[in-house]
Amino acid sequence: MHQPLLQIHGLKMWYPVKRGVFARTTNYVKAVDGIDLALYAGETLGIVGESGCGKSTLARTILRLVEPTAGHILWQPDALSQQKPVEVFALRGQALQHYRRAVQVVFQDPQSSLNPRHTILEIVTEASVVHGLTTRKNRREYALQLLSEVGLGSECLDRYPHAFSGGQRQRICIARALSLNPKILICDEAVSALDLSVRAQVLNLLHDLKLKRAMAYIFITHDIGVVQHLADRVAVMYLGKIVEIGPADRVLSTPAHPYTQLLLNAVPRIGVALSEESAPPTQVARGGCAFAPRCPYVMPVCSEEPLLMPQHEDHACACWRNVKSSME
Repeated sequence: MHQPLLQIHGLKMWYPVKRGVFARTTNYVKAVDGIDLALYAGETLGIVGESGCGKSTLARTILRLVEPTAGHILWQPDALSQQKPVEVFALRGQALQHYRRAVQVVFQDPQSSLNPRHTILEIVTEASVVHGLTTRKNRREYALQLLSEVGLGSECLDRYPHAFSGGQRQRICIARALSLNPKILICDEAVSALDLSVRAQVLNLLHDLKLKRAMAYIFITHDIGVVQHLADRVAVMYLGKIVEIGPADRVLSTPAHPYTQLLLNAVPRIGVALSEESAPPTQVARGGCAFAPRCPYVMPVCSEEPLLMPQHEDHACACWRNVKSSME
């Protein structure tokens, strides 16, 4: 396998909690707390977890919309190159613009991410004109090409976002992201607001675009079904940490962490109701394993924080139960 496009090391994003304007910070919300990840060319990395586990904060940090508390993100502009990767948070000027072109995002709500005062022509081509990938003279032809890729026609160009359905608006958002020829596309709950039939169409579209353009995806979702359909590898997040990571088929067929098992058990089925035990915690656990208050297998050693330990090839899990089983 080639060198990773992105390498994330010890990434943290902590938000201070203050009780007053002049109060000293005594506590932090640890939205992202020491994450290590790698993304390779052409793969889809699914990041799954409940709301509030830090998935979107991780995405915003990768996009450099926020500066992290600690950690590094190394970017390799050319996966086949032998050059050393560059530190994302040290990029300035044209180098930063190049990174922003290479890493694009599709947000959850297409209606709020599209300017209602701009036509689809302006929305789809504005960034490409600014970055010099097309000109104002040629923007119409460029927009037609992009819309054709996402299954929309020329009749859309002079209309406004309110004239489209949710699925069509999300296709427009995808076309806008494609306008800069990205190497990495971050999909932050990109299909969760869509109907089931439309969701399947958009997922198939994203799969086809990935193969056609040789992009890598970071697909953030709480829907296990989406991960099964699209992801090559999956990372399970809980309270700012990755608790399990590995090939999607292995993680989802034989989950090693109790939290992954809980997520799979929570998938709605006919005649099966969710229990109160599946509700997310209201407070972050202090010390030890963060999942311990909800874990049916909790042990005394869970008062210490577990580290990601290999289970099989390319499969790791942060759970003392698995460490104990391997030692017996």
